[in-house]
Amino acid sequence: MLLSPKSYVWVCFLVSFTALSVSTRQSRTDCQSTCGTVKIEYPFGASSDCVDEGKFLLRCDEKEQKLFLNNSNLEVLRISSDDGEVEVLMNVISLCNNMEGDGGNKNRSIEIPGFMFSNKNQFFQVGCNIYIFYIFTTRYGGTITFTCDTHCDSLRPVFKSCSGLNGCCRTSVSNVGSHISVNPVKYIDWSSSSYSYPCNYVFMVKEGYFIFSEPEDLKNLRNITRFPVILDWTKQGTCQQAANTSFCGEKSRCSNNGPGYSCKCLDGFEGNPYAQHGCKDVDECKVNVHSCGKHQTCKNVDGTFRCKKKKEWTKIILLSVIGCLVRVCCVLLKLKFRQLAKLRERRFESNAGQFVNEIILLSQINHPNIPPLLGSCLYSSPPVPTRTGQLTTLVQGTWGYLDPEYLRTRTLTEKSDVYSFGVVLLELLSGEKAISFNPPHGERVLVSHIDAAFKGNRLSEVMDQRVVTDDNQAVIHQVALLGLSCTRMCGVERPDMRRVAEDLRGLQASGQVVLQDEAGPSGSAFEIEEIN
Repeated sequence: MLLSPKSYVWVCFLVSFTALSVSTRQSRTDCQSTCGTVKIEYPFGASSDCVDEGKFLLRCDEKEQKLFLNNSNLEVLRISSDDGEVEVLMNVISLCNNMEGDGGNKNRSIEIPGFMFSNKNQFFQVGCNIYIFYIFTTRYGGTITFTCDTHCDSLRPVFKSCSGLNGCCRTSVSNVGSHISVNPVKYIDWSSSSYSYPCNYVFMVKEGYFIFSEPEDLKNLRNITRFPVILDWTKQGTCQQAANTSFCGEKSRCSNNGPGYSCKCLDGFEGNPYAQHGCKDVDECKVNVHSCGKHQTCKNVDGTFRCKKKKEWTKIILLSVIGCLVRVCCVLLKLKFRQLAKLRERRFESNAGQFVNEIILLSQINHPNIPPLLGSCLYSSPPVPTRTGQLTTLVQGTWGYLDPEYLRTRTLTEKSDVYSFGVVLLELLSGEKAISFNPPHGERVLVSHIDAAFKGNRLSEVMDQRVVTDDNQAVIHQVALLGLSCTRMCGVERPDMRRVAEDLRGLQASGQVVLQDEAGPSGSAFEIEEIN
């Protein structure tokens, strides 16, 4: 299909107009985004190419790194596109008498075209003995008037609040437009009061920034020339007119505000509502602004959040552990029952056959000299006494070699053999028998004799001189000590045979000695021979 030249021109115009409309409501990426510490948000811009209305044009002083509103001297501190606010520094109006300043009766005015004073500001009049008449323009074209007089006590000024009688007058502003007229009237001749101050000050400041509390504030205000003020701004036109150009971005809504309209992000979103994709979702779960309860978890969704019941992980883990333990116990019990069943089966098989026949025969025997068979068990161990007990059968042997504990308890233990071995070891070293009936030294028991010699430091005197030499005295002494440790009265204090064997191997390795029997197995004469 071919277009006529006239139709082609109209199509090009519509396409250009649509592109221009979209580009005007979108922030450009090549525009300056900051000036000093202030972030420049669309629709504000630092060049004419980045704004679509002249009042949003800003001036950045690169040298001072300060941002100013259009061609004025109002320094910009903050820009909030979502709230439709811009915070600036505004000058203080000083009203001084003819001796101190430029006259106190001159009318003054505050005017910022294109902007409106926010309801978040307060208006102050600080000074003594003055009456001022104010005229405020409203956002909708009307006017508001009010008066304020401040004077001080003739004796001594007392400053506690801004009631007008103590040198301070304060009022809140609401729906104020862009113009304020200040008309001062001299209340009392300032030179007639010793407590009056030469200057009065009129200024607007954001709420909570200035608190009048002391009379020194009248003097301090001489050094303060500017206060931060919040200004509201809107786009020119109405929401109905802006709907044709879709000025507000996605996830935002338009509202008429005084002489223009403003855009604001929808609930659950934040950011720049004038940019195409400026409104971003607020994660209520991260910023902790949700209303989920203690036993609920927060899940963020687009524009809002949802509360889900929190999984009780402690209970889940506890039940899981208990379940696992129950299953393990069941498996172990099953294995145990299976083992018992196999054991019963094996015993039944081992006890069956000829044993069953013998049981049948024995049960049929009836004789006074044969005890009757009371019963048998095929699924357990046979009921045969093991004849085990605490007392042992009486033993026989030489008294000198028997463990003294056996004489008291009639019980032989492993340490009893240790005692006997210790006696033999002492016999080898001393050349005497375990018990002597006519010993030259008067002690019949060899163990007692050697123990007394050891305590009297006479151990070398009781050793057999055939065994002891100059080279092996230390080894013989150690062997004697080992024998005495084996013959201690208390069995618990004696070493076991394994320890005794290890000690003898150690002595043999260090002293290179062996024990030989000269008189045969029944003799008592022994000698220690060195191995070269």
